[in-house]
Amino acid sequence: MYEAGSIVDIYYARIPNDTRYYYDYFVQGAKASKYYDFDPDDPTSSTGGVFLRMPYDAKTYTNTWAFATANEGGFRFTDDNGTPKITMGERPESQWYIECIDKDLETKENYFSLDPDKLVEVGGKYYTTLRTSWNILFNPEQMTPYIVSSFDETAGTFEMEPLTGNIIPAGTPVVIETKSNDIEENRMVPTLTAAASGAVPSENKLISSDKYFPNQDPPYSNCKALTVNNDGKLVFGGNALSKVNGNEAYLSVANEVALEKETPETPEVTLAELLASGDTQNTYIVTDLTAVEIVNDDQLIIAKDNNGYATKDVMPEGDYVDYMHTASGITNNDLNIDVPDEYDQSNWIALRVPAGALLTTDMKGKHLTGVKGRLVNTANPEFVLDKLPDTEDEGVASTALNVFIPASFKGTQPSTVGSQKDYFFVQPKPMEMANITWAQWDGEKFISPVHDDAHPDWNQAELVGSFELNGAYLESQGGGGLDMSTLKAGHAYAMTPAVIKVKTGDYDHVYVLGTVNGLNWDTNKGVEMETSDGTVYTAIVTANNSGDGYDYFSFTKKLGTSWEAINASRFGSEASGSYWDVLDQHYNTPLTLRYWGGSTGSFRVPEGTYRLTVTLADGENYYAGTVVIQRAGASQAPRRKADGDNGYVVYPISMTQITSEENNVVTGVSTVGGDRVAVSRQYVNVAGVRASQPWNGVNIVITTYSDGTTTATKIVK
Repeated sequence: MYEAGSIVDIYYARIPNDTRYYYDYFVQGAKASKYYDFDPDDPTSSTGGVFLRMPYDAKTYTNTWAFATANEGGFRFTDDNGTPKITMGERPESQWYIECIDKDLETKENYFSLDPDKLVEVGGKYYTTLRTSWNILFNPEQMTPYIVSSFDETAGTFEMEPLTGNIIPAGTPVVIETKSNDIEENRMVPTLTAAASGAVPSENKLISSDKYFPNQDPPYSNCKALTVNNDGKLVFGGNALSKVNGNEAYLSVANEVALEKETPETPEVTLAELLASGDTQNTYIVTDLTAVEIVNDDQLIIAKDNNGYATKDVMPEGDYVDYMHTASGITNNDLNIDVPDEYDQSNWIALRVPAGALLTTDMKGKHLTGVKGRLVNTANPEFVLDKLPDTEDEGVASTALNVFIPASFKGTQPSTVGSQKDYFFVQPKPMEMANITWAQWDGEKFISPVHDDAHPDWNQAELVGSFELNGAYLESQGGGGLDMSTLKAGHAYAMTPAVIKVKTGDYDHVYVLGTVNGLNWDTNKGVEMETSDGTVYTAIVTANNSGDGYDYFSFTKKLGTSWEAINASRFGSEASGSYWDVLDQHYNTPLTLRYWGGSTGSFRVPEGTYRLTVTLADGENYYAGTVVIQRAGASQAPRRKADGDNGYVVYPISMTQITSEENNVVTGVSTVGGDRVAVSRQYVNVAGVRASQPWNGVNIVITTYSDGTTTATKIVK
C-alpha cells in the first residue's frame, strides 16, 4: 500500500497482557496525537475522533475499526460500543479508506487543494493561509506562498516575502496567493523532497497551533485571521479568535493590519548588478543570462552574462605582458587548443531549478527568460529558481569557453628565470565554466608543470599556480564521478570543460569603511572584502563620494551602530594626522596597517577605482598587517576571488590525460604514466652557496623527486 519512507507509515504493536492491538500513524514525524482529540476510554461519545478502517485479521476479523487514542497516538480495534476485536462496525462518517496520494502534480487523481470557501479575493487574486506537517509540492506558475516578514500595528500594515522554488517546507505557516479558486488548478501533493536552502526567508511572523486538528486553543493572545476589510484590503483583523485550526496561519496583533501591496515588486537586474549589490533576502529577475551547460544530476543550469564585468582583471601599469598571448604561452605545446584573442570576462552563476523540472540539452546556447528567484550563495554564485526558465534565440551571449592553465589560478606574477618578464593572467571567475589544460597532478592537487632536465620544454618561465579537484560533475550526463586513485602523479591532464569554484571558509569578515561605493562613513555599512584563506582579503572600490576630489577609507572586522562599537576592531594607516596621503610612490607597495588608537588614521586617495589587498597578521603594538593599493580599471564591486595558491576547486565535466609514459610527452590521449614528481628545487651559485631562488649569473639547479632521485641542470639568469 505504502512503501517505506513514503508520506504515511502504519506500524503494528501488541500491548503485553492485553487483548487490544495498537497501530501508530505518522506523518513525517508528527504522531497521531496531534490529529485526534477525544476520550480513548469512551470512543462512542467522541465528537472529534477520527477513525481508520483496516483489517485486523484477514481470516476472522475483517472490516474492523481502529479508534485513535489521544495519549500515545495509537489505534484500537473496536466495535461501535468500544469492545475490542469486533469484525463489523458501521459508522460511515468515521471510515478511513487508505489510498495513495499522487506523487506529482500531473496525475490529478488524489491530491490536496485549497478550500474555495476559505479563499478571499482581492484585486483579482485569491488568498488563504496554510500550514501542514509535510512538505507540499505546488505549481509556482499558479500560486505563490509568502511569509509575513514584518507588521506595524501603529501604521496598520504588514509586509510579505515570497518563498522561492516549488516546495513549502513542513510546518511552515504561509499566506498563499493564487490565480483562481478552481480546486484542480490549486492542487498540491505531499513530497519527501526538501525545499532548497534559502527558499524560506527568515523572520516569519505568522503563527499556528502546535496541533493539526481543528478547534484548538489559540497559541497566542489576539490571534487574527486573514480576511478582507470594508475597504477591500487584505488584512489580518476582526475579532480575536477563541479557537483556531491546525492547518491555518494567523497573526497575533491587537489591531488590524493591512497589506498595502498585494505582491512585492520584483526588481529586474543584470547578473553584474546582482553580484555587485544583490543580497540573499530578496527575490530578483535576472535578464541577461545564456545557458552554457546542463548538470542534470544536480538540477543545475550553468549560465553567464555577456561581459557584464562585476569583476574584471585589468593589466597593471608597468612592463607586463599577457602570457597566454605570447610565444611562451601554451599555444606552442601542440595541445591544439586555441587561446582566444580576447579573454571573455563574463560573470557566471549556477541556476538551481525546482525539483522535478525537466532539464533538456536544447536549452544550451539559448537566452534564458523568466529567471526569477533568490541568490543563495555569493561566493560561488548560485540562484534558486521559482520555476524552469523559458528560452529564446535572441540576446544570446557567446558560449566559447576560456582556456586556463594552473598559473591562471595564481594570477598575475613575475617569472624568476629567463627573460624575467612580469606576466599578466586573467583569473577564473567563481562558477565559471572553462577549458583547463597543462595541469600536472602531484598526488594531492593540480600544479603548474615542473620544469626540469627531464622536461626542458615544460614551463620554462617556472610559473606557479595550483587548484584542488572535485570529481562530482565528471561524466555528469552518465553519473559515476571521479575515482581519484586513477590519477597518475607527474602527468598532465586537460579538463574540457570544467566548472571552477573558489574555496570558502569560516573566516573573519573585513569591511572597507569610508567614502567609497556611494557610502559616507556609515558605521553599519561597509564594502565586504573577499577572502579564500582568512589572511588575504581583496576588494575593488570606487572612490567618488567626498566632493573635494579625494576620498578616504579605513578597515574594520565588525560593523556597528556607533564608532565606539567598532573601533576595537578597526584599523587604518600610520597617520601623523587624520589621514595618510597615498602618493604615486605608495601604490603597489605594502603599507602598514595599525589597529585604531594612537597615531592611526584613514587613507586618502584621489577619486578613482582601486584594488585593495589586505594581508592580516597577528602582531603587537597595534600592528594589524599590510594593505596594497593599486589603481584599477572601471569596475563594479567585486565578488570573491581566490588569492594565492590552491584557492580554487575545479569540478571537471570531461577529463583527459594528455601525457604518456615515455618522457611524459604530449599525446592528447589517455595512457599509463610514471609517478615521479619534483618535490624541491635548490639553486647553487658559482661560490657553492645554495638558495631557493635563482642567483644572478650561472646557476646549478638541483631538483629532488618523490622517489628520492635528483637531477642537476645549468641555467643562466
